[in-house]
Amino acid sequence: MANNVQEVLEFNQFALHLLTSCPEWQGDADRSEEWQVFCTTAGDVTHVLLDGRHAAVHMLEPLNGSIPTTIGLLTALEELLLDNNRLGSSLPPELFGASLRRISLSNNEVSGQLPDDITTSSALQNIRLHRNNLSGTIPTQLGLLAQLQRLSLSNNLLTGTIPPQLGQQSLEHLRLRQNKLSGTLPAELFRMSTLREFDVSGNLLSGPLPGPDAARFEIVHLDVSVNQLTGHIGEQYAELATLEVFKVNNNAFTGVLPGGTLTQVSLPVLRIAAFNSNDLSGSIPISWATNGMPNLKRLTLYHNNLTGAVPSVQPTERCVLAVSGSPYERNQFECPLPATLPSACNAFTFQACRPTTLRLDQMVSHEQLSISLGS
Repeated sequence: MANNVQEVLEFNQFALHLLTSCPEWQGDADRSEEWQVFCTTAGDVTHVLLDGRHAAVHMLEPLNGSIPTTIGLLTALEELLLDNNRLGSSLPPELFGASLRRISLSNNEVSGQLPDDITTSSALQNIRLHRNNLSGTIPTQLGLLAQLQRLSLSNNLLTGTIPPQLGQQSLEHLRLRQNKLSGTLPAELFRMSTLREFDVSGNLLSGPLPGPDAARFEIVHLDVSVNQLTGHIGEQYAELATLEVFKVNNNAFTGVLPGGTLTQVSLPVLRIAAFNSNDLSGSIPISWATNGMPNLKRLTLYHNNLTGAVPSVQPTERCVLAVSGSPYERNQFECPLPATLPSACNAFTFQACRPTTLRLDQMVSHEQLSISLGS
């Protein structure tokens, strides 16, 4: 079993560092520095934690060059963390050994495609490859990694569709933002009881937003903004008890805001909701004014076709509502504005509702509701 690191790892100044120190891994080890390699008592490398941000502490430069295929000789390797370096070339299949549980190569210059035989690492729980130059498609084989909990491939050049096979896992965090992904959102992902974060913002996705099973879908952060999604936003999205961040802005959604058929929305922990820059119509549901969103801090509705009255809101301990806008935005809300707006948010100066806009002169906090009145 290989443990001669000078032979195995060929990064510049890498082997020198490894040969000077390789303590045994402790589960509660201090990871604040993350420029360390750990071994078993027999000398086999188990954890490589070399975040380039900490190289200077050891008077070293961040790692550069290609990732050597000989790293596959580290048969006991469980964790490979090489974030924030200058590593290029493609991902060698040899990286994905049977013992590997976590691989993190974010913010490097890695290119090429994700290898199909990534499933060799059947123990993988965490894959972090964001902020690189990866291209090609997301392998459907990722759906075979039964223990995978986190998958972060954001800020790459990935194309193709999102594999529905990812919905067969126990994923908790799925981050695919800022790629070139197309096609539709797999309905399988919206039936998962484990998924807590789903971010596909800044892609080329089209089609509808699947309706979740509100009783099972315990999502916390859902961001599908800046795509080409169409259709209606389902009423189920007004009844997600765990939802904290909901961003559907900058798409082509039509229809009305969710919650219109409900007596009261049930979004007890919702902090941020962005509906702006769509083709939504109708009025703000009266159910939004029944204190079903007690923790709301920011709600954006501008650049839609909304009309009708702005419902009264319940004053809270924080400034929840701060109304701002532009005369070029399309909403046409009615006057008068509810009297609770200034009392809930303190010291606002209002202009006419139409065609000019509300002006925010003295905002006590940064929390805001941007409903953007005007023509």
